[in-house]
Amino acid sequence: MRAAKKRIHGLCCVLDGYHLQKYLVRLTSHMKDSTDDAQRELREAIRKKTKAEFCEIVERLKDALPEGQIESGTERLEASRDYILSNWSAARMRLLHKDRVIGSSTEGHVSYVLSTRMSSRPMGWSRKGTGKITQLRAYYYN
Repeated sequence: MRAAKKRIHGLCCVLDGYHLQKYLVRLTSHMKDSTDDAQRELREAIRKKTKAEFCEIVERLKDALPEGQIESGTERLEASRDYILSNWSAARMRLLHKDRVIGSSTEGHVSYVLSTRMSSRPMGWSRKGTGKITQLRAYYYN
């Protein structure tokens, strides 16, 4: 999908709502009654603030980790923070334009159409062979 952005003028990446919510939940799951408030603050940071300000909020969330979860919780929070930071502009596009973003099921379709032939029975594929079988599967399902 990111490769298509380089080839087709005018496309932009928008993080899907499922993955954005998944990582926001991972960042705030230890907050108990304050989960909704923490997620709201994180969304606001993604929407209107900088990456540094987002990271400051994550650091505050680390400080709120329960005593027995500090090590595993820190790893979870850092991995979730890194995911959102690496998809920052796509996450921001999701939150800024959520009413105008028309989603697609591209990931699911790719998985269904290609995995049945490409990975269910492990095989070695050349680049040329991969391209041909991908086109054939897309043609068949279209």
